[in-house]
Amino acid sequence: MTEKEIEILTDVIVRYCAHGQYGSEQKAVHALKKRLNNMDSTRVKEIFQNHIRIYKTTKVLVEKKLKNNLHFKESLFEKLRNEIRQRHDCEVIEAGAYLNWCYFF
Repeated sequence: MTEKEIEILTDVIVRYCAHGQYGSEQKAVHALKKRLNNMDSTRVKEIFQNHIRIYKTTKVLVEKKLKNNLHFKESLFEKLRNEIRQRHDCEVIEAGAYLNWCYFF
């Protein structure tokens, strides 16, 4: 995926998971499909579901680390990104897509 596609995907995932927008997974996938206009519907749904898992893993890991340490260091972001990457067999940019959002919000 391109950096722009991941940016679009991250926006939809955060709106859906964190803000409860779209109302249903089907509507969120539809919105994502519209924004990724040249991608196959089946592929969009697969990517969406994979990133839901990445988002949830990121949120759990960040919450766990924040309980133990109020301040993140850059090395901790890198460790979390690597752990997410290993768990979900994804690219570095995908693994880190939700770290800042989960940490700051």
